[in-house]
Amino acid sequence: GVYLKIYNDGVGNNLVETLPMERHWTGVWFVEILRSLDGYFYTFTYEFSSQKEETIDIYAKACGVNGERGAIVDFSTTNPEGWDKDADPHAGNSIVDAVIYELHVRDLSVDESSGIQNKGKFLGLIETGTKNSQGISTGLDHMVNLGITHLHILPSYDYGSVDESKLDTPQFNWGYDPQNYGVPEGSYSSDPFNGTVRIKELKSLIQAYAKAGIGIILDVVFNHVRDGLYMSLGTSVPGYFYRIEGYSGAGEDTASEREMFRKFMIDTLSFWLKEYKLSGFRFDLMGLHDTDTMNAISKALKNIRKDVLLYGEGWQMYNAGKMVPATQVNAAKMPDIGHFNDAIRCAIKGPVFNDQEPGFIHNGNRKEALKFGIVGAVEHPDIEYSKVEGTAAATPWTETTWTSVNYTEIHDNITLNDKLHLVEENKPEEYYDQLQKMAISLILLSEGMPILHAGMEFCRTKEIPQQILDTKEEFYDVGWSSDKKHAYLRNTYNITDKINNLDWKRCEEKYDVVTYVQELISLRKQHAAFRLSTGKQVRECLSFIDNKKAGLTEQVLAWQLDGTKCGDSWEKIIIIANPFGSDAKYQLPEAGNKHWSLITDGSHFINDDSNPTYQLDSGSVFNIRPKTVTIFAIK
Repeated sequence: GVYLKIYNDGVGNNLVETLPMERHWTGVWFVEILRSLDGYFYTFTYEFSSQKEETIDIYAKACGVNGERGAIVDFSTTNPEGWDKDADPHAGNSIVDAVIYELHVRDLSVDESSGIQNKGKFLGLIETGTKNSQGISTGLDHMVNLGITHLHILPSYDYGSVDESKLDTPQFNWGYDPQNYGVPEGSYSSDPFNGTVRIKELKSLIQAYAKAGIGIILDVVFNHVRDGLYMSLGTSVPGYFYRIEGYSGAGEDTASEREMFRKFMIDTLSFWLKEYKLSGFRFDLMGLHDTDTMNAISKALKNIRKDVLLYGEGWQMYNAGKMVPATQVNAAKMPDIGHFNDAIRCAIKGPVFNDQEPGFIHNGNRKEALKFGIVGAVEHPDIEYSKVEGTAAATPWTETTWTSVNYTEIHDNITLNDKLHLVEENKPEEYYDQLQKMAISLILLSEGMPILHAGMEFCRTKEIPQQILDTKEEFYDVGWSSDKKHAYLRNTYNITDKINNLDWKRCEEKYDVVTYVQELISLRKQHAAFRLSTGKQVRECLSFIDNKKAGLTEQVLAWQLDGTKCGDSWEKIIIIANPFGSDAKYQLPEAGNKHWSLITDGSHFINDDSNPTYQLDSGSVFNIRPKTVTIFAIK
């Protein structure tokens, strides 16, 4: 049998009543209660022969502290003022118009330098007018100034690794350990004991960003659960929701190919999308799901919101052979789903699992892999796919560029700044800043969907401070400099705020890089040539420049965009990436009766059309500066 238990509170000995449930002929268990239970809490008890298991509802949409009991909530009372009238940002826009920024909720505000009051909370993300001690904008204002279109927040559903009843105790986790899939995380709310507060505050966050023109994307982790046998999925129908085989390495792997778990995923995501007005979802270890489920999710969610963004980690991890996994290799089977492009990630800075190995920006290595990302992983005649390194799927993925989620830094692995320091040690800070500009340029000028990791625009570091190193505390997953004086953490999922927080003093110190990234985002948003959506458009409008004909050294990478063929306001655009430590001479091609304008020399944008210094005639020889991505255009 199944019993419904009603409680006065989310924890403690306060049972109100226990009600037996009836089994409907469809298999559904139900009980009818003819009075309001708003504000109460509940659990289900499942009786198997002599054993009874009490647990929270797997479909709970609200809960008490630490997610032990479901909360009964009237959702119409959880909406901020004006919620029903607020329009969704970007409705109907092409997916490639998105510029995504990935952020952990706590990281934004916990450092004193943020000037934010509600530290580590949903409400901290919506404070405006916040500045660091030098008057540099922080928080929401910083993101608006940067020009992003979407904020991707790391898991913000209810996860298990943080004790919500002890928030005065320092605790940190990325949140990839699901507890209740349909409920916001309580540690990010001002009151985790009250079932409605976390809902209201997350909605307030989404509303504030919508008003600022920014959509919210939620990171979801349906592929595994921690301590699955003791969680609601494990106790409600023992053995059904999990696979026997485990590949996640993080607890029990779920079985998306089973009908009722597939239904659970679709129902839960549909609820989040509708109730919270989200703009999309990022799927953790998506390769552990099956393609049929991902397509069913896409179909259901697009019926709710046509421009929903869906993307995930298409890594090849599943090896049991009982379903077709949702991996990069099978990208063509899922035309509406984006995949993180590890080829361009490693092409730019070097492989993530070898700290010292360089990438293109250091010496011109992995050029074909970089080109693969630049075209958005579609078919292109100028790419030798046999030379594309760093991905399990070194062939065209689909005929839509948004399948390629382009990045070179994300929450996982070492930050770009720290990798630069390990590949080329003991260089001046200005040199690393320039490499950072070069790397981010290659992401934002590529076709596909770009994603930036929060803080990389001011050279985010996860270097262990000297005072912590001096304590001789043991750290794992560390990249050490050759002289052992510098240690950089890779995966910081449960390390302190001191390492993970965004340092807004650093934002001020690196403001030259911040403003350069602002300009790059603005350029991308203004010009359709950088946002081509189909393989046909890419092949018609984008061509790689023949280095021999152009007199360029082999490792230099140059490409041209034909604006007249893709509806751009500029006739032609040339981009030249010079990975060398010396100038590369480039003779500008024919411009008809017009001239070429220098848009950026790779370090500074030229915002003065009237200055003849930056207007170059056909045949002019230009010195492409070291470690730059230089852009010319015929306007």
